[in-house]
Amino acid sequence: MRTRDQVYDIICALNEDAHSYAYSEWTLADDLDEETGEAEDQRVVASEVQREYFIELYDQLDQNTKEEIQHYREIDEDFRTDFDCWYEGI
Repeated sequence: MRTRDQVYDIICALNEDAHSYAYSEWTLADDLDEETGEAEDQRVVASEVQREYFIELYDQLDQNTKEEIQHYREIDEDFRTDFDCWYEGI
């Protein structure tokens, strides 16, 4: 079994890839007017696009890696918080 840090690096890489995929959505949010609420609405869209891509990347992992992720998710609150935020959007 990989260490917690090694597995955490895997989920961070998934999130970075997902963020890159949603980059244009995030950039659009930065360009919109804060006062009208359009920027915040666009951030919600960008976050959802990023989350969907994160899930897609996670689903492509091999079963052993998913089990390692779930193991550390169960025993490490900080790991669980980050993973759940990226996977469930909470």
